[in-house]
Amino acid sequence: MLAKAASTTLETTMSNIEFQMNAFSWIRHAAPPPGAKVLDYGCGSGDEVSCLIRAGYDAYGVDILEYWGKDKHLHGQALDDVGTGAADRLQMIDPATSLLPFVDSSFDLVVSEQVMEHVFDLESTFREQARVLKPGGMGIHRMPSPTSLMEVHTGVPIVALNRYRWYLAAWAIVGRRNPRQNGMNWRDTLASNQALFGTTNYVSRDQMLEYARRAGLKAYFMNDYFSFGKSRLSRLYRKLERMGLATLAVPALMALSSAQILIVEKTG
Repeated sequence: MLAKAASTTLETTMSNIEFQMNAFSWIRHAAPPPGAKVLDYGCGSGDEVSCLIRAGYDAYGVDILEYWGKDKHLHGQALDDVGTGAADRLQMIDPATSLLPFVDSSFDLVVSEQVMEHVFDLESTFREQARVLKPGGMGIHRMPSPTSLMEVHTGVPIVALNRYRWYLAAWAIVGRRNPRQNGMNWRDTLASNQALFGTTNYVSRDQMLEYARRAGLKAYFMNDYFSFGKSRLSRLYRKLERMGLATLAVPALMALSSAQILIVEKTG
């Protein structure tokens, strides 16, 4: 079971990296050059950093806890060796300041996967990313959409309603559980979901863009990632594209998608 979980997580990591690089290539019409310096913002146990290094990139990672060391038990990944060789490239940051331990204009690319919805000081976070990005550097941030049908952390429908205790309690009582809650009674499930949702900071697209732009970054949401993604919605989009219906379908597909992709660029 442990080996299977590790294999599944590694597959997810490789899929995330493939998506990030495909997004970069889609926007810039070229892949990041070999040796490009990449920062994994919210690196967890360091698995993505390790994979990026093996792929030929100069990769580093930051997180608010030492998930690759003393705080590993809090991360929930069944991985022991994926981060091997990357530990000296992973550093903790203080969420109260968002300060990154890197010199100005040092990174070509900053990436994150389901991280930015946990950031409460978005403006400071973007200012630090703007500081460490090289001129022409890019950030690719994939995160859950606040309008998605399912809240990805709790596994309870309708993101906006997850803030209400009575709503989470009702779903816990009827037996709704996320994968980590199997075997929990409804009270423990409720407490778990309240804690999970308490770590999220869902803001509107306009608010997210405003924070990034205040930091001096060009910012926009990528609406054409269906063109190269591997999800069911992406496959549906490409079918509709062949039928000449893709443009009409994009608003509906965006509403159904659980993810949104924020692109930030340092233009000068």
